[in-house]
Amino acid sequence: MVKLGDNGLQVVLGPIADQVAGDIRKRMAAMPQGAAIAPAPSSYSPLPESSAGRGVDPALARALLAAVGGRANVSSVELASGRVLFSLKNAAAVNNELLQPLAVRGIARPKPTSVHVLHEDAAALEQQIRSILEV
Repeated sequence: MVKLGDNGLQVVLGPIADQVAGDIRKRMAAMPQGAAIAPAPSSYSPLPESSAGRGVDPALARALLAAVGGRANVSSVELASGRVLFSLKNAAAVNNELLQPLAVRGIARPKPTSVHVLHEDAAALEQQIRSILEV
């Protein structure tokens, strides 16, 4: 799960996501107009305030590149919906132990040769990574 601001939450479910989303929409549509949704009790502690707009430490970009197997292993880097998408040449070159602690908000591996890094300022992170790749 990834907290998206004060009133948003993203849950990665995989192939059942559309079915679950449809079920949630049906239940919400069946609720009486103006009904409040009580939050569930939780021990969840929110992420620190967003660092969006403050830039990204170049060391983070270099460490992410190293964790995904280095510059030579990166086929492409894209920005999409708050995440940086790495397409990789060799899935075996990814070091998950290095990768996990680097992501501020989360990491997804939808395919062996694809790593998605969620970050508060994904655009700045993607720019840092591109600047390293272009050198």
